[in-house]
Amino acid sequence: MLAKAKKAVPGLIVLTMIMCAGFYLARPRVIYGNPTGEIPLVMPSELGGYKAQKILFCMNDQCARAHLEDDLTSIVDGLPVVAGTCPVCGSELSPISIGEMNLLPDNTPIFRRQYSRPGRPPILVTIVFSGIERRSIHRPQICIVSQGSRILNEYPHYVKTGADSELKIRVLDIQQVYGEAGGQTTASEPYIYAYWLFNPERETDSHWERFLYMAIDNSFRDYRPRWGYVSLSLPRSQSNPDAWKRQLDEFVPFLYPVVSELREELDKQRGITTVIETSSSEMNINQGDVEAKTRNPRQNVQEP
Repeated sequence: MLAKAKKAVPGLIVLTMIMCAGFYLARPRVIYGNPTGEIPLVMPSELGGYKAQKILFCMNDQCARAHLEDDLTSIVDGLPVVAGTCPVCGSELSPISIGEMNLLPDNTPIFRRQYSRPGRPPILVTIVFSGIERRSIHRPQICIVSQGSRILNEYPHYVKTGADSELKIRVLDIQQVYGEAGGQTTASEPYIYAYWLFNPERETDSHWERFLYMAIDNSFRDYRPRWGYVSLSLPRSQSNPDAWKRQLDEFVPFLYPVVSELREELDKQRGITTVIETSSSEMNINQGDVEAKTRNPRQNVQEP
């Protein structure tokens, strides 16, 4: 009997530790960093000769087309009016896609523009922010593959952002696979997906590093600032396969000061406190460039 009791001791200790950790994490907490506050970012209308356009998505999952705002704009009584329905199927348009609506937490802040310049392929820039709910940012290797694309390669790329500074970004070679036709696989032209992550203190191209930093900040500093996730998509020319590198080396130094200024502004919110008393996901507040459409309209109400 005594031997059985001794064998049960390690299990009881582990169970007790788990229960204590659960009670500890469930306690009301004061955290710093203002993870639900306003994001002081305005996407520039022009960056180094690249002109910005908004993108609207069809909400019909059988259509799901993306439309540039200029293509939806007409002049009515001398004023520009943007159509609110898809010109292909007539369904409602939204600044977030169906996939984002289904995968991301309600009220995920998303900033997105397509930047175009004569003689260059367009670059799609998307900046997604975390809040209290951390699932707003996730590894692209998960969602890209789940959408039917193939990751052909993955590697770092370094971009000069100043005379003595450079930014390490993560690059994925992507190809969309549509299925088989006539016994052959049908695929799109390859494209480049490049990204990096940041908060007021740090920049990284690694989601694992981000997880580590978040764990340290949350557990030992009660510091939970917003993390931002910058992604850039552009086509990869098969006839000129290295052209994308030159374009990123040209464009990122135009975008980088915008992100750096934003990091400084977010750092000013360091001392703002938030009290977590119940489920932290209930505290999400949309403070992004677009109003996320949710299944619960009450969650779209922003604080004054």
